Amino acid sequence: MFHKAILVCTAISLLVTPAHARMKKPGKLTGLCNCSCLLANGTEVKNTYDPKGFGCAKLERKTCNITDSKTGLVRSGTIEYCVAQREGAVQVKPSPQ
Repeated sequence: MFHKAILVCTAISLLVTPAHARMKKPGKLTGLCNCSCLLANGTEVKNTYDPKGFGCAKLERKTCNITDSKTGLVRSGTIEYCVAQREGAVQVKPSPQ
């Protein structure tokens, strides 16, 4: 009976360990931030910013400038919703205007 219990416990631990080992570990921080630029007209443009050695929170509420691809004019907005970018994460590409 004791040997059966040990065998069952060993089998369970072997089944559980590989699943845990396969879990994707978060990548290292890249030093960049994925943020949204909120324009005055309510448009949200996703972009990647370099916080120049500071945390992503320091970028929030700063001015962002986005060039409108249709008119060529520069629109100003406010940076919001910044999160640190990690290696292996989906890269944010600027939203088309």
